Amino acid sequence: MTYDDRDPLTGAYIFSDAGAPDIGVDPTIISEQANDVGNRIIRDNFAALDAYPYKRAGLLGYAADTDTEYRHNGTGWKVVSSGWKSWSPTYTNLYVNGGAVNAKYQQRGQLVEFIYELDFAPETGALGGPIQISLPVPPADMSKLRHIGHGLFHLQGLASYPVQPRLTGAASFTVNIPTVPTGQLPVQIGVSGTNLSPTYPTGGAWAPGRMYIFGIYEVA
Repeated sequence: MTYDDRDPLTGAYIFSDAGAPDIGVDPTIISEQANDVGNRIIRDNFAALDAYPYKRAGLLGYAADTDTEYRHNGTGWKVVSSGWKSWSPTYTNLYVNGGAVNAKYQQRGQLVEFIYELDFAPETGALGGPIQISLPVPPADMSKLRHIGHGLFHLQGLASYPVQPRLTGAASFTVNIPTVPTGQLPVQIGVSGTNLSPTYPTGGAWAPGRMYIFGIYEVA
């Protein structure tokens, strides 16, 4: 027997008892209902997930192509969690050319963690003003200026500097460093110290060496 209607909110099948008895119930319909209209659905990609016609607040969904879990808030999908993903940063006042970049992030609800690694090549260096590196996901409040992590700027055979990624008031961060190697970074919110730039610490001649940064921040 086929179904007579579907619930407009949940998509559950409705069987009317107004007709003649029919014992030939199609078990595939019952199976589909059990698998497809529960509180979690699985789709191959986000587009297919978003095309589901019975989206509602509280519904959980998984997009296999991005390995990401979502929860619907009644108007759209919000990330619940995601596996580590790569992102391709863009730069202001920095050229990496032959430098090897490893940039990954994961999201847990409204928190994003990221790892950024840059192995300097001879062509890697700075130009212009303070260096800025784009974030994988825009922060919740781009007007905030605050340190969001820690890291290390190491020049082989020369010096190592502790660093702090600092929000810039946009979807990017600057690299804040102390004024002397192994020195203290500012601990006060809003105190910027100095920024990695073409004039500090080495006039842009960086290779060989490495920069490693870990950060965590809030997203919308």
